[in-house]
Amino acid sequence: MKTTRPARMLRLLAAIALAAMPFHGAAQPKAAAPAAAEIASLDGKGEFREVSQLAWKPAAVKQSLFATNYVRTGDGSRMGILFPDRTQLRLAPNSTLQIKETAGTKDAATTINLNSGRSWVQSKTAPKGLIMETPSALAAIRGTDWEMAVDAEGRATLSVFSGEVEFYNEHGRVLVARNEQALAEKGKAPVKLLLNTSRKRIQWVSSITVDPNRYTGPGSPLLVKADEHLFNGDTASARKVLEDGARQYPDDARFPAALSRLASFEDEPERAIAIAREAVAKGPNSVEALLALGDAERLEGQARAAGSAYARAIEVAANDARGYQGAGIIEGERENVGRARVLFEKALALDPSSPSHLAELGTLESFAGNFARAKELLQKAVAEKPDHYVAWTGLGVLGLKTGDIPAAHEALLKATLVEPRYARAHLYIAATWYAQERVDAALEALRRAAELDPRDPMPYLLASIIHVDRIEYALAAEQAREALVRMPNLKSANQIADNQKGIANVGTALASLGLESWSRSLAQDSYMPFWGGSHLFLADRYPGEFNKRSELIQGFVTDPLVFGASNRFQTLFAAPGHHATASIRYGHSDDFSVIEPVITLNGYIASPRPMSYFIEGIETRVDSGNAIFDGSARTITAAFGFRPTHELSAFLYFNRLSADVDLGSISNFGTAGVTRENQTIVGDISRLDAGLRYAPTADTSWWLKAGGSREDSKLDTVLSLELFNVATLKQDQHFQQEPTTSDVALRTTTVAWKGWELTAGAETSRKKDPRHLVRDEGLHLPANPVNQEALDQEDRDRTDIVYAHARWKGERATAEVGLAWREHTKDRDILATLPGGIITATENYNRRGWDPALGGTYRTGEASLLRAACRQWLRPIGLDTLMPIAIAGIPLDDQLVLGGGELKQCNAAWQWNVRRDLFVVADVGESRVENLVSPLDGPLNTSGDTTNLDRLRNRVITPPATPDRLEQIPIYSEGRVRKAHVGLESIVSPAFAVRAHYTFSDSKNTNSLPLFSGKEIPYVPRHYVNLGFTWTIAPRVFVTTIASNRSKRYADEANLVVLPHGWDAQVTLFTESADKRWALEVFGGNLFRKEDSDVFSAVVSYRF
Repeated sequence: MKTTRPARMLRLLAAIALAAMPFHGAAQPKAAAPAAAEIASLDGKGEFREVSQLAWKPAAVKQSLFATNYVRTGDGSRMGILFPDRTQLRLAPNSTLQIKETAGTKDAATTINLNSGRSWVQSKTAPKGLIMETPSALAAIRGTDWEMAVDAEGRATLSVFSGEVEFYNEHGRVLVARNEQALAEKGKAPVKLLLNTSRKRIQWVSSITVDPNRYTGPGSPLLVKADEHLFNGDTASARKVLEDGARQYPDDARFPAALSRLASFEDEPERAIAIAREAVAKGPNSVEALLALGDAERLEGQARAAGSAYARAIEVAANDARGYQGAGIIEGERENVGRARVLFEKALALDPSSPSHLAELGTLESFAGNFARAKELLQKAVAEKPDHYVAWTGLGVLGLKTGDIPAAHEALLKATLVEPRYARAHLYIAATWYAQERVDAALEALRRAAELDPRDPMPYLLASIIHVDRIEYALAAEQAREALVRMPNLKSANQIADNQKGIANVGTALASLGLESWSRSLAQDSYMPFWGGSHLFLADRYPGEFNKRSELIQGFVTDPLVFGASNRFQTLFAAPGHHATASIRYGHSDDFSVIEPVITLNGYIASPRPMSYFIEGIETRVDSGNAIFDGSARTITAAFGFRPTHELSAFLYFNRLSADVDLGSISNFGTAGVTRENQTIVGDISRLDAGLRYAPTADTSWWLKAGGSREDSKLDTVLSLELFNVATLKQDQHFQQEPTTSDVALRTTTVAWKGWELTAGAETSRKKDPRHLVRDEGLHLPANPVNQEALDQEDRDRTDIVYAHARWKGERATAEVGLAWREHTKDRDILATLPGGIITATENYNRRGWDPALGGTYRTGEASLLRAACRQWLRPIGLDTLMPIAIAGIPLDDQLVLGGGELKQCNAAWQWNVRRDLFVVADVGESRVENLVSPLDGPLNTSGDTTNLDRLRNRVITPPATPDRLEQIPIYSEGRVRKAHVGLESIVSPAFAVRAHYTFSDSKNTNSLPLFSGKEIPYVPRHYVNLGFTWTIAPRVFVTTIASNRSKRYADEANLVVLPHGWDAQVTLFTESADKRWALEVFGGNLFRKEDSDVFSAVVSYRF
């Protein structure tokens, strides 16, 4: 039968369809299967194939790989592969690898087979979660980075750089630890070859590429040849080629420039700088030499020298984008965002398609908080060059700052895969590991960052934060000390995610252990006025309220985003989040009991512009015991921080306290009857503070702060006399006080030139305190009218200050000098309305003059330091100041002086780190005080601060008390205090720390009145012993014990109220759950104190 043409065509199409169906069906599962890995980078030629195929196909960046796939690299080629379990793998040239299977479950393993060549692997997977097969042995990985090399005969050489690897076959096994190497051959058990293997074995694992078009001119072939050697990790051959080229072409600065960069690559920064300087000396106008010098100086942390080299390169070759990029990197690292942006944009204008310029500018915009612009630039850079490690690091930073931890982690894994030597990427990937609660991986990443950049304090600072967060204070202290040694190399601390307590400060761990003098010394040595962490941490170190509040204000205005920090796990770099804490506190003593529920909300919002918030409500109820009073109070605290631009930030704080207290009835039984006094207090006080900081450059800042408060308090007293069986007489009294305060302060600080820091400012503060008292003329029958007498008084205080301060810092010494002009006036108007007439009185006080300050430090040895300072100071009527609080690390003795009072103090201290775990301090000092005194009612301006700025600290664990805090603020007219103090503080073990302090004080009232002359100043004991220890009983269980012994002292200026000699002890136990949601703090105070009853309290907190 003849078949028509259409029928034949139909049968042909059907046959083709049927033939295709099996292949289509077989391919379906593979298309649906999840990818086993992704090619993250590719230099040169890379290929892949299916297990069932023989033909190799070209590989590409971002290509997915599946189980059973093979990949290989050719001559001069490298490939980077990223697995879903975060394992990173690099293949050297001429290497072949198969992905046999991937972990589908938590307990399964990823298996890869290195048939030939070399690979570097870094894995943070669970133990035995990754297995590498070779022709002669298997390697079971336990969280590490390592290299495997397989030669043509199948011999496998394993080099481990961190962690450990179990290397085994059917003949035996060895455990290869960090910096060890082992060999496996077919038919033989693996054996260890040597110890102390070097990371220089994997210098081929880098971002170096070979581009024949990169060079032009006669010496180009040699430069390309050197790049090829360096690409393969053969630095010796690269050096020989470059040295030969330098001899053949002595006028070609590219050869010494390349030799300088090679020295930097080999971690020989001094040689790199020396080679570059020699090249510049030979060719001062050689742009290649200048750029090499700038790069070498920059990598060594010599920002000023590097900047000068780049600036000269720009002068020589204004159209070469590299000079602008180098200078931009310098400014960006120091957070001179405006300058860096201009330089990067100029580089981009000269070379618009450069992924490096796009990446650096995008990363800068991430730091500056311009996230939309940053994302645009970084994605464009990755599109131009998919394996650009700086761009991937920038995307990681962007993810961290916007709260996208998975995206940040993925980007940083790619960055560290492409260039494992890039320290910045390891810093940020540590933050992503810690955000995922992978503590060991985070610490390992920081250790690697420290290896790559030994001069950088940042890895140690971040490691210290992690240990503090885990209540591992001794480990944190060790890391903090390492950071302090490297602190002169710190480019900027502003990107570290600090919190309200200044956790990022190098002294935090020691302070948490109760080692106050030691921690204060470290904090002063690392003090940076432009960093909020310095101010916020020092606020806790100072015992006086004025110093404490001043540092808090300076810290919050400097960094108004800190109170948005997490209330659970501390982030290493600022990340958005919303947090809440619900807690309840119960306290009990023989005198009273307190119950206090607290709700706290805080958070940080990154976009569209960074801002933070803090809102807290407290309800306090006090019930009487032996003390006859009941009361309730409500406290509302709110704060907001905002950073509209990188240079400008704003801070707003509001607090309101309202109280209603019934002081009860005090009864006295006499022969005529019973006398009772009933008192009630009702009042509220509100405080508002606002601040601005403008930092046009990293070396200059302006601070503006304004605040004010208003109080309305009423005290009503009813005095009654109940005559036995006759009648009841009474007398009513009403007292009202309505003080208001206001203050404005302006300060600027600039690093004028190397070693010099200049500060200037002006402040004014005012207080108006009207008081009104009205009372019945005497006791009377309730039904009978009676005359009243009244007293109206208004106090008006004003303080004006203008000051300048200079600080110089050298290698072994520092010097500080300051001068302030100040004036304080106080006017009092008194009007007494009595039945017999009206009496008026006025008082006027004025103090004006100059307040000099002089101080310095001298490092007498590597571990010992002398401090000395003298200054004169008038305490303003305001609650705080923007002025520097400490001179040469010695703070104002603000506990002894009242508002408007004058202080003259001189102090000297010797501090010695006897060992890494032992600190000794000895100091002497004298303070002379003249407070304002009225002949009518004695010392003036005695009221304290009730607007608790410290609430913004959002504490869960209470820090150990400072050893130099007085029991109460002494109220006296004038006097002199001489002190000698010695202290010893030690970390005895990782779980135990102790301190012992002794202070001898000689105080004398210098008032000429016989009632006070020669008496002791209140609350200043002649002998004072302070002992303390802290103990980490178990993970997240911490105990603090402080015991104090004070000799006899007095509570009043006339020395009539005696406080007996005796001991006073406090014990605190803190524990929290592993997820840091639940926390419990139990406290016992006034233990062994004779004049007061014991106090016990407990605080339970839940954080979410």
